[in-house]
Amino acid sequence: MDELTVFFTRVTDILPPAQAFVAALCFVLGIILVVIGSRMMLVTAEERAHAHHRRHGYYQALTYIVFGLLIISLDLTLSAWIASLYGASNTTASAASEIMAYAPEMLSPVSGTPGEAILIALVRIAQFIGLLAVVRGLFLCVKSADMPTQGLMGKGFIHMIAGIMAVDLPRTVGLFENLFFG
Repeated sequence: MDELTVFFTRVTDILPPAQAFVAALCFVLGIILVVIGSRMMLVTAEERAHAHHRRHGYYQALTYIVFGLLIISLDLTLSAWIASLYGASNTTASAASEIMAYAPEMLSPVSGTPGEAILIALVRIAQFIGLLAVVRGLFLCVKSADMPTQGLMGKGFIHMIAGIMAVDLPRTVGLFENLFFG
């Protein structure tokens, strides 16, 4: 059990730099998307002035700009989704160590030193995977402007909702405990 605890603590030590890298990458890619969207907007306006019509028109350009801005401000996007999904006044994601406070009855079998340490590490990993799911959902929504018949907008929103539920996993587990155990 100690080897497993050490393994998970090593994995969770890698997560903060990985989260910083994802945030920086999202900032840069968001700026690129806004620039591409602005350029598409100018090209569309120029083509319409000369009676040439693009396939998607302004929709594609606006999608790039809007979702590029959402990707640039990823922390505000996460806060808005958390406030919307959970109706919470506290819009920051719950810390992984708070999972025992949100669902004490459901998680009582793992209470104790090694069990809680492993559970907290697994929650941190799930929160990072949730962050990646939200980012993937945002990029799927951007891609839906290029291929509108593929249903990518719906898939993107499902990724974002599931990712937010994973980012705020302690609160999600608490909701499920209240649902099942009263």
